[in-house]
Amino acid sequence: MKKIIDLHGYTIDEAKTTLEIILSSNINKYDFVEVIHGYNNGRKIKDFLKNYKHQKISYVSQLDSGKTVFHLKKRLK
Repeated sequence: MKKIIDLHGYTIDEAKTTLEIILSSNINKYDFVEVIHGYNNGRKIKDFLKNYKHQKISYVSQLDSGKTVFHLKKRLK
């Protein structure tokens, strides 16, 4: 399952705060978090997301369609 969030029009600080809230919440049922940031005007957010680090993120893949996908670490059962 995946969680989708839209960060169109967000500042870097707003995007960071939003991601911290989402990733710190109970998202263990998700395998991915898909972040929509836009293609042209979303470049600053895209660049920020490329280097974003969080303990729940396994790796990041970026799509040319204005989306970045965070692949989440599998929870231990």
